Amino acid sequence: MPHFPSLFGIYLSISVEIAILRVSTPFKEKKLDMARAANAADKLLLAAAADGNLDEVQRLVELDGADPNASDASGTSGLHAAAMADDADLAVLLLDMGASVDTRECPELGGHTPLLTAVLRGSERVAEVLLEAGAAPDAPEDGTRMTPMHHCARLAHLTSSMAIARLLLARGADSDALDGAGCNPAFYAKSTDSASASSEMAASGVYEGFLVHGAMPRVGSSESVPAGGAAFLALEGMALPRCPSVEEKHTGLAMRLQAQMALGVKPGKGPSIGKKKKPKKKK
Repeated sequence: MPHFPSLFGIYLSISVEIAILRVSTPFKEKKLDMARAANAADKLLLAAAADGNLDEVQRLVELDGADPNASDASGTSGLHAAAMADDADLAVLLLDMGASVDTRECPELGGHTPLLTAVLRGSERVAEVLLEAGAAPDAPEDGTRMTPMHHCARLAHLTSSMAIARLLLARGADSDALDGAGCNPAFYAKSTDSASASSEMAASGVYEGFLVHGAMPRVGSSESVPAGGAAFLALEGMALPRCPSVEEKHTGLAMRLQAQMALGVKPGKGPSIGKKKKPKKKK
């Protein structure tokens, strides 16, 4: 004989469902309100960080629930702002409150970590704070795969870059790391001794990372630090300049020229090596 639930059982089941719905609906709405408030607090935190307002940054995190890792649509975080402003105190505060030391901007901006931003900005004090907090000294940027040491080399005419290079080497940075073009940092240092180094690097796009933020690199506080490509190459632990991709190209060209000379063919003249000479057509 089939078993049917009693009227009381049905009534009890419906009552329980209604009670759950009454409790859960306000809770969901409250969670949504909390999420909206947190999002607003994150935006306020980024604004306070950009203004260098440490008290407001701390209040927003401790009282309003702002996320110390908050970032804008481009991935720029409070730590990036600290690096741009050379604000070591702000960097220390954010790190103490749980900010990630190796957070990245979006790939369109190079995927820079705060340390890379500090190098490009010439923020020696912030770079030191970040490295002490465990920042990866060899974290490359997206696209070019250039590390902080590569950028220090290309900006070696600035005393701040030389000082940061010393900090990086002390933290175990790889002085022989190869970028996307297959070149190590020392390879780029050779061009920084020329009088037009700044204009050359600006033309090659080295400054794009911080021009986006409307800033130029600082000269730095370590005025006694010798700057320039020669000084960079003389740093303790620095590898010799090398760029396998360029060297192989030059080596191949040299071998080609030697082969042409051995065959009595003037460089740039005559048939290419390895190709058969086409017979002349009879008139």
